[in-house]
Amino acid sequence: KRLLDPTHVSRFEIEARLLAQLDHPRVVRVVDHFRDAGDYYIVMELIDGESLHDRLTAEGTPGLPVDEVIEWGGQACEALDYIHEQHIVHRDVKPQNLIVADRGVVLVDFGVARELGESSHGTIAVGTPRFMAPEVFSGGRVSERSDVFSLAVTLVTLIAGTPPSYTDRAPLVGRYADISPSLDTALRAATGASFDRLDSDGCMSTNDTVTLMASGASGVTPSLADFAEALT
Repeated sequence: KRLLDPTHVSRFEIEARLLAQLDHPRVVRVVDHFRDAGDYYIVMELIDGESLHDRLTAEGTPGLPVDEVIEWGGQACEALDYIHEQHIVHRDVKPQNLIVADRGVVLVDFGVARELGESSHGTIAVGTPRFMAPEVFSGGRVSERSDVFSLAVTLVTLIAGTPPSYTDRAPLVGRYADISPSLDTALRAATGASFDRLDSDGCMSTNDTVTLMASGASGVTPSLADFAEALT
């Protein structure tokens, strides 16, 4: 991976430093990072597989089988559980960053990751719209629950074929095949509380933005442990 924008050198170096600490089969490993002729590079292990985004594009009708999505979701929870134990929040969980390999799902691309021990307030929204928790989107305080929100949106995307809109609060049961009431409850619990903070145009009110930036995501979405248990 090569850094194309020199203004992001600090973020690039953070990515290399964070990844160098991680060692888990569900998380991509960094092999090396270096600077050459003014350019910055990070060398990661080659994951032989395809992203869930590519799998959805190739095989979605329009979504993917629910039982497979649940299995991938459980494996992604293993990756997040590990990095959260290292006090790291990914902040950009989405289908493109989950690779299906022989060893199962591997979480990649920590370019916007942050150590929770550092200041957890962002000055700009960093991540991918539609998959970002509202507190991340607003540049507010992030926590492990921000990743849970993004993973839940990812799973809904894999089931439905497209990301949900911020104003879509309708139950999944009845709209998509093989959605059990318990799965519907788990996914809606992980996203619905945050969606409820958005107005009819899909934007957060000023008061809710201030509240999220002051108090963080705690209480907005379930903990990772609760979400993982609900998927089983």
